[in-house]
Amino acid sequence: MPLPAPLLLGLLVAAGSAHAGPGDDEPGAELVVTATRTATPRGDAPVAVELITREDIAASGAENLADLLEGQPGLDVERSYLGAALRMQGMNPDQVLILVDGERVLGAKDGVIDLGRFPVENIQQVEIVKGPGSALYGADAMGGVVNLITRTPDEPVRAEVHLRGGERGTADASASVEAKGDRLSGQLVAGLHQNDGYDLSPQDEATTASAFQQWDVSGQGRAAISPNFSLGARGSVMRRNLQGVEVSGGGAVLDRLSAIEEVQLGLTPRLLLGARSMLTLGASGSVYREQQLVDQRGATALDTYEDHQERLGELSAQLDRATGDSHLLTVGAEAMGVTMESPRLDGGTGARARGALFVQDVWRVPGVSGLSVVPGARLELDSWYGLVPTPKLAIRWQAAPSLTLRVSAGAGYRAPSFKELLLRFENPGAGYVVQGSPTLRPETSRSLQLGAEWAPNDAWWLSANVFHNDLNDLITITTLKAASAGEPAQYGYTNVASAWTAGLELAAQSQPTRWLDLKLTYTLTESRDETLHQPLEGRARHRGTAQAGIDLDQLGLSAQARAALVGARPLTGDTDADGVPDPIEAPPYAALDLRLQKRLLGRGAVALGVDNLLNAGDPTLLTMPPRLVYLSLDLTHPRRDGA
Repeated sequence: MPLPAPLLLGLLVAAGSAHAGPGDDEPGAELVVTATRTATPRGDAPVAVELITREDIAASGAENLADLLEGQPGLDVERSYLGAALRMQGMNPDQVLILVDGERVLGAKDGVIDLGRFPVENIQQVEIVKGPGSALYGADAMGGVVNLITRTPDEPVRAEVHLRGGERGTADASASVEAKGDRLSGQLVAGLHQNDGYDLSPQDEATTASAFQQWDVSGQGRAAISPNFSLGARGSVMRRNLQGVEVSGGGAVLDRLSAIEEVQLGLTPRLLLGARSMLTLGASGSVYREQQLVDQRGATALDTYEDHQERLGELSAQLDRATGDSHLLTVGAEAMGVTMESPRLDGGTGARARGALFVQDVWRVPGVSGLSVVPGARLELDSWYGLVPTPKLAIRWQAAPSLTLRVSAGAGYRAPSFKELLLRFENPGAGYVVQGSPTLRPETSRSLQLGAEWAPNDAWWLSANVFHNDLNDLITITTLKAASAGEPAQYGYTNVASAWTAGLELAAQSQPTRWLDLKLTYTLTESRDETLHQPLEGRARHRGTAQAGIDLDQLGLSAQARAALVGARPLTGDTDADGVPDPIEAPPYAALDLRLQKRLLGRGAVALGVDNLLNAGDPTLLTMPPRLVYLSLDLTHPRRDGA
């Protein structure tokens, strides 16, 4: 069977855009890039891709990635002093890779990339691929990949303004301008965001979540230098300030201030090599800096100042070639270097280099209608760990016009972080020392995913996915030396744990009428730590979501309700103050968000919304933000017909 025209067209038109992304194919097509690293119609992707479109983002009322992902099936957004962390299919946050336009982001704290620092005003769509992505993306993609595709111009001239205000000092403002021509196009987006934070335990002076102020500016451009060659460029700058209060074990009150700065730059040349091949080059760099100040009230004994800096540089080359009538071959190479400077690292610095070769073949099996077999593999050379191979195999079969079946199996790995390797941190007030271990082995995983999608008619779409992940050499903290007279306790990192996660993900979507859209999801997650012989902490066995959208087009009114019901979660804590962790079960909870919007004659919209209407949350077991009522205004120029 020859390759379908949309797939080849995706290759051809991507040469004229800053990155392979939405809007580059035939009208109405939903293109995704994360599943194969090549612009592909979503329905043709060999592995299931969950897609959050720009329309979904606008309808949700979310201001950042954390708010946006909270209602997604199979995803667990957990908020703590580290920020908003993402779990996927029961996997830890440091086992899920976060990308922006296919490039890694810096700034993980204890393995957590804070989703709250990514505003949605510059996101065109979010692509979510579950299961190991190391065959295409290398280390840290054990549990899956979340790729933020930034916005590109789709109209000759357009300007947008977004304003939102709400409780707890919530204020958000953003603006964008774009222009698109035959040979040149570009877009500039800027935003300001702030919130007073919140405190779920007012009986003490500690805050649950820090207040923050953030501004960000991003832009991208494209130049079609010739019919066969284009050059894309993008850049962003972000500044985020956090202010919180903490109470130490000895009762000291500490004011914590953090100043975060991030700069990202990237170039993407693309060259068409004839009618069936395309070469994509990439060069990107980013700098992430966080300055932390701790000021003890009424004393100076616990005052500290720390300056942490990370730098990342990446180079890549990818060749996509349609060979014969049934193969789309992708081969590529990547090189990456990352450094960290921190007073908490032994020696003050850490450095790592990686190089990789990867290959993938999308094979449309001749003689079998709708069958695609997609083998792939990556060989990565790590300066700490040598060669690491990660193979993967995916099969997609269009068994009937309304039924798509998918199966995939693969391996993944996560290299230890600089902190786990080189940390040297002493807390004399609490009497302990934590140190890294340069002899740590990478964590590894093996995964199997079985999925089906069924669309019996235009009004219904249903999907099911079964997953199983085996995890080995998990890195945990252990006691190296107990405290003694005059000597603090010593803790360190070691490879001791093996575990598994497994489960079932169900989703149903129906549009029984033109004005009503319904979505239901359910996720069953089983997990077990084979070393401790108990379930993995924090994973709810049952999780369900429901969403209802109403759009009364003639009246210019729309409404959306999103609900989540999350079952009990196993945790541990020292409930009897004997120094030994005890099992705890966090109770089930329900969350509900509502939003009502009125369109303004094609010039924008005004909306009234409430997040967490049921005010779920508590100071220790569920530190989610309390109820928030907000009002927003969106304006656009020129007028959008039908909006």
